[in-house]
Formats: sequence, C-alpha cells, structure tokens
Amino acid sequence: MDYGNGKLQKTYVKSGQRVLEKHKIGINSIENLVWAPNIKGLHTIKTLKPLVKEWRSVHLAGLGRKQIVAVLQKHGKIARDKTS
Repeated sequence: MDYGNGKLQKTYVKSGQRVLEKHKIGINSIENLVWAPNIKGLHTIKTLKPLVKEWRSVHLAGLGRKQIVAVLQKHGKIARDKTS
C-alpha cells in the first residue's frame, strides 16, 4: 500500500513498514492499532520521523518484536497525550 503525503513522508512510511514486516507486524495487526485521531499535527513527518528512527534503531540493534511493540506503545501514548 502507498501511505503518506509527499515524497519524504512516503519514504519514512515505507522504511517503517519494512521494519514492521520483518517483525511480522502488519499494518492492521493488533500491536499496530492505536487510537490516534486525525487532528492537525498528529499525522505528519514531525511525528513519523522519530517513530521510524526508533524502530530502525531497535531493529538494527538486533532486538526483537517485543521491543518494536514497546516502541509502538510508547508512540501511541504520545499520540493519545496530544489529544488530551
């Protein structure tokens, strides 16, 4: 699937998807479902970039699915907190 707006955002989305796929986490997997409303500033490169960078760091460090899921949960909390 082709998610993201603009070339840079699409690049980050594809990079993140590759990491998730390597850890058998699909776009609609329960681990990847987070309540993140479509509010201004939430679904942007500013929030996507640190998420993908952290996924890549965890993956390149040889850590596993559990740590990738922890990153998802951390960034999910950040998204929820922005709406509170």
